[in-house]
Amino acid sequence: MLFCGLYLCIVAFTAVIMDLKSGRVDNRFLFCCLFADLAFLLSRFGCEGFLHLTRGVLLPFLLLFPLFLFHMLGAGDIKLFCVICPLLSVGDGLRCIFYAFFSGALISLGIMLGKHCLISRFRYLFRYLKESGEEKRRKPYRAGGMERMENFHFTIPVLVSVLLYAAALYGKIGLL
Repeated sequence: MLFCGLYLCIVAFTAVIMDLKSGRVDNRFLFCCLFADLAFLLSRFGCEGFLHLTRGVLLPFLLLFPLFLFHMLGAGDIKLFCVICPLLSVGDGLRCIFYAFFSGALISLGIMLGKHCLISRFRYLFRYLKESGEEKRRKPYRAGGMERMENFHFTIPVLVSVLLYAAALYGKIGLL
């Protein structure tokens, strides 16, 4: 449905603007979007809309929460996926997450190549993984004193993924 793709583009674009301006996506905005999702799903599927909403919220939460625990992904990014995924099929939800991470990887690669720090960032990643394994404890990925290269606005790759969805480059236009 055209409505679904357009709505998701507006949500993702608004989240990008909020994130660029303040460094976060407002929880009230996300709650209102989740309520709009629920209203749409209930009107479309009746009581079964609750199941679609629950599935759509749990999918990104369960997949991405470990990244939040290691400070690799912000809570707002996960909540944004929790607003987007209820309006997609499970397969399209997974593709949306995949394409967001793929475009995020391309953006990161471009940043690291532009700043000539690709090798040092990979060294840091491998050292982090080694130390985390040896210490057997969870510690934040971000290092104090380092230039915060890894801290870019992940809402941008989420928007890219939603735009690909709206352009019907993956899946058909959702389960709706």
